[in-house]
Amino acid sequence: MKKIIVFVDLLGGNGGTEKVINDVLKYYKDSSKFEVSIVNFGSISTKKWVNKGVKQINFFPFSFIRKIKGIRKFLFLFELLFFSIIKTDIVITIHLDTLKILAIAKKINLKKFEISSWIHFGLKTSQFFSEKNFKELIKYSDSFLSITDENTDFLLEKHYPKEKIITLYNPVKRQEKTIAINNQKFIYIGRLTFGSTTQKNNKEMLDAFSIIKDLNWSLDIYGDGEDRIKEQEYVKELKIDKKIKFIGWKDSPFEEIEQAAAIISTSTHEGFGLSMIEALSYGIPVISSNIEGPKVFLSSQNSLCYQLGNVDELALILKKFIQKKISFQSSNIKNSIEPFYEENYFYKFNQFLDGEINGKSK
Repeated sequence: MKKIIVFVDLLGGNGGTEKVINDVLKYYKDSSKFEVSIVNFGSISTKKWVNKGVKQINFFPFSFIRKIKGIRKFLFLFELLFFSIIKTDIVITIHLDTLKILAIAKKINLKKFEISSWIHFGLKTSQFFSEKNFKELIKYSDSFLSITDENTDFLLEKHYPKEKIITLYNPVKRQEKTIAINNQKFIYIGRLTFGSTTQKNNKEMLDAFSIIKDLNWSLDIYGDGEDRIKEQEYVKELKIDKKIKFIGWKDSPFEEIEQAAAIISTSTHEGFGLSMIEALSYGIPVISSNIEGPKVFLSSQNSLCYQLGNVDELALILKKFIQKKISFQSSNIKNSIEPFYEENYFYKFNQFLDGEINGKSK
């Protein structure tokens, strides 16, 4: 049996990254061919969000490790990494800053495991990706699991070896349920961050709705975050608070949603955009800012995009939905994301674990 370890840290359990990792762990939980486990260095135990039955190793809280400076910190981290990867075939890490330590452990370890990077943000637009990160990626990783064409193209432009890139995207479950169309009911799902310098940029969405405040519409906001109170106060200031519900975080929001016009995203950047593709799997169209990550699955069959920062354009799209000047077929929306459904995703993931594909299979 081939042994695979996924390294994580600093994950709270509610994000899209956690959902994808959990889906992968759950898929291989009862596999007779691959043993996939998770090793966590974060301060929040994976036991809070990883499916029961999955092998988990939770080390000391990362906040404690950070107090160990210089060489002591390095040796401490290295010791933990080394003893958790003995007899491992593939180590998949979601963090670039673990590559160097993993590479040293690989040299010392009797079994020469493969190191694969599985980064869940957009490399081109992220503040977390630097030239130093790229040099370490080139030097230490044996492969790169890319979640978007944008990341793949960016690495190729930077002359990262094509044969090391496997473009997998992210998986979404095929849904039997179809959420009914209601042209006046809009949905937002995600973290609540307010300003234009934040990732979710919710102020832009609220400003657009304020432009059409006299029309008949409602907005249900699923999620929580550091700017929840600020957003609740802002909608009162805009005098649209009667039309907006702050529902809070839900593990499975689409199970509760029965009707919707569209799901809205005003993000300044996304690695992939999992809540958007989940909406499509239920037959709900997407209204999104024209950022790179989600472009891999958004099309004229399932979405409308506006220029990021253009509030008037977003308001006009919302108005057209409300006035039924725009329509989408639920069946076409579902069919538009066929390559991303779990059965197709895991067929390719299995090929990666078996060593049958490389970057030429993009």
